Amino acid sequence: MSKAIRERERDAAIKKNQKHKSRKRKKKALAAFFAVLFITATVLGVLSVTYFFKITTINIEGNLTYTSDEIINSASIDVGDNLLILSEKDISSKLSKRLPFIDSVKLEKTYPDSLKITVTETKEEICFKTKDKAYSANLDGKILKEYDAVPITLTFISVSDNTSFSLGEKVEFATELEANVAQEYLRMLGQYDFNINFINMTDPYDSYLKVENRFVVKMGSSSNLEFKAAHLNETLKKTADDAIGVFDLSAWSHDKKGAYFSEKSIADILE
Repeated sequence: MSKAIRERERDAAIKKNQKHKSRKRKKKALAAFFAVLFITATVLGVLSVTYFFKITTINIEGNLTYTSDEIINSASIDVGDNLLILSEKDISSKLSKRLPFIDSVKLEKTYPDSLKITVTETKEEICFKTKDKAYSANLDGKILKEYDAVPITLTFISVSDNTSFSLGEKVEFATELEANVAQEYLRMLGQYDFNINFINMTDPYDSYLKVENRFVVKMGSSSNLEFKAAHLNETLKKTADDAIGVFDLSAWSHDKKGAYFSEKSIADILE
């Protein structure tokens, strides 16, 4: 082998070795860079949680039922807490359960140290009644307040004693059938203009209503409740203003549409 060839091979080997060392130096430098970046991020994260973004101002808006202090305490928030880690979902869940009239919550964080909590409240629209107690609720079935007797301003729904009530939670029925019947009646209350005084669904297979303080409406079984309500709505529009009696929709079906009416006094009806 000639001297020139050996020199070329030697030069090539030297260059290859230099490139290998250069790649190793770059890898080490890159690893060191990311290590420093990680340590810096970790330190900044710790400082953010422990020293930075501490709350100095808390403002509450939208509250009518509860005081600002009640909302702040129930949300488990205090001056000095870290603004960065507050969760709207967590605070909303706490307030909705602890302060039932609160329906939704919005957090607005103004860095570095200011927090605004805007609450939207719900209202009492119905009352569930058992033998011993009464519980007001909104039309979503969320329980708001406990009473010894039904407030005269609220439509009430008589339910079985096996129904469960917890403030800030939705009513829990003993069976799926009762839950479905109640859901349909709640939808009816929100959809139609006629005044429902009370709903008796202690027997979901044979429920009935009192309407406009002058009609009892027999709804019968849970089948076709949606269509029975729509039929009742149209029938009431055509009924004389001085009529008093019973509408029987218990036999209503798509093939046999009818609201059978019989005149009776309210006292006779509800005996």
